[in-house]
Amino acid sequence: GKQNGQGTYTSANGSKYVGEFQDGNFNGQGTFTWPSGARYVGEVRDGKQNGQGTLTLANGNKYVGEFRDGKQNGQGTSYNRDGVVIRNGIWQNGEFIAANTRPPSVPLIPRIAGAPGSVLLVKEGGTFKVPVLINGIIPLHFTVDSGAADVSIPADVVMTLARMGTITDSDFVGEQTYILADGSKVKSNTFRIRQLKVGERVIENVLGSISDVNGSLLLGQSFLSRFKSVKFDYSQGLLVLE
Repeated sequence: GKQNGQGTYTSANGSKYVGEFQDGNFNGQGTFTWPSGARYVGEVRDGKQNGQGTLTLANGNKYVGEFRDGKQNGQGTSYNRDGVVIRNGIWQNGEFIAANTRPPSVPLIPRIAGAPGSVLLVKEGGTFKVPVLINGIIPLHFTVDSGAADVSIPADVVMTLARMGTITDSDFVGEQTYILADGSKVKSNTFRIRQLKVGERVIENVLGSISDVNGSLLLGQSFLSRFKSVKFDYSQGLLVLE
């Protein structure tokens, strides 16, 4: 009876959360957007920004770093809209308190581990999934499926991307017929995913297919084939893209 898994919540004032839920609260990886035009992408716990994330203000300025209880707390870096560092150091309750010489923060969405090109796998119900950032705004967990021709995204996620302005009519490119594992055939609309980010790897212009709202998020060959190799390191719980 409670929200668990991926979903979208829109409040009466127009603010929106898209991401993971647990026990009826915002928990996991998610995106907040507010009527002011500000946006947060990152880790969420107990309904607030907690952990690593990126806060982009309406004027284009950005903070990348640590959050606690919905405010900048810990190590972080602020940038102006042109990407120039404004402040780099320690923050407390949303205020900059001390500069340091530590290199500027880098968004950890999805979380990175191990060698370059590796990303931590997430175990869900006995299946390993990988965090993927879609079009720079929605972080979701995908199943790596080398048997799928394209990246598959459920219709409700595609509609959310469209409402947020990251998909337009020009991105829809037609229709294809796919053969399922049981041999049956199904037609699906196809569209251009402008960007998929897995760990440090960013691939642009990826062909995606639209599944029904109960369909799975699948990372298929239209993404995987862009790499020389795709390996699983189960001992460390990593997906390695080379």
